[in-house]
Amino acid sequence: MKIEISRVYTNELLALCHVFDKYEEFLTDLNELLNKSKKEIDTIYNLEQLSHGKFGIYSRTLKEFYEKHKEIIDEINKYSHIHTFICQAHTWNEETSIYYYLKSHKEDIPNIIKTIERLISLGIFEIEFSEKFDFTKQVNKMNIRLRDNSYIHFYENIEVIPSYNSDSIKYRTTSSAYDIELKAERNDVEFCTIQLNSLNFDPERLPKKISKEETADQIISLKEKRQKDYEMIKSLINLRIANHSSVLSFLKLELEMRKLDSLSSKEELLESMKKTRDGLEQIINANKQYELEVITNSDFITEELLDKEEQEYQGSVMSQVIHIM
Repeated sequence: MKIEISRVYTNELLALCHVFDKYEEFLTDLNELLNKSKKEIDTIYNLEQLSHGKFGIYSRTLKEFYEKHKEIIDEINKYSHIHTFICQAHTWNEETSIYYYLKSHKEDIPNIIKTIERLISLGIFEIEFSEKFDFTKQVNKMNIRLRDNSYIHFYENIEVIPSYNSDSIKYRTTSSAYDIELKAERNDVEFCTIQLNSLNFDPERLPKKISKEETADQIISLKEKRQKDYEMIKSLINLRIANHSSVLSFLKLELEMRKLDSLSSKEELLESMKKTRDGLEQIINANKQYELEVITNSDFITEELLDKEEQEYQGSVMSQVIHIM
């Protein structure tokens, strides 16, 4: 299902919150004013000039509108500019828009204002918003070599997912009001994208600073706390790979031995190989039992996880072989 997304400038959103109680009356009169105008853009420009005390020849209708709504226009100009505010307001008509979100959370607007102010202080001037965003469904990868990443995603409540490859960190969020996407080649916050599914949360849940280095350091730190899990997964996958390799090598050797009809000691060798096969099966069974014990005693490692990591490893080996060829 397609998610309807509101793209909103934070300065205009902050202005809307401060004038919310008077906004509907203001909008009704504004639409009436613009409907009477020959050119909407000229009317909006003249309103901007008038609100800043600029000299000009203004229509009586415009001056009456300004005098009636001077208080709200002055308030908007504290946080934004009246012309950009009006342009943004045209996107707030849909029921999925940020305006209707504020309408349903009217009592929470004082706290929402604090969240928006925090976003602005972080240098974020545009957001993408939808209550239907579910960031818990996304599994991200970050290479510990920052230059090898196109983007780095940051959330609250990050959970690192240990894997076979210790150079690439898999992670997700268990619960987050935001997803901050940083372009790895730029360290400017203005080049980041932030999506939110709520504005009514404690602003302290947002990071103190947004930069790719600090974001990467936090994720790497979480990975280091799970180092034992990384090492255990790698050990178990290596055992699986060694088991497969040993079985394949043995079967190939046994097949070739059976072809050697002229070999005088063939029967003795085949008997020895039978014992070797039995010993190999015991080793494989012991490894499987060890893996089962690890899974039983772990709150994280599962057979499904190991299967997936093994498949990814085999896929990466095959891609390397194809690349070499």
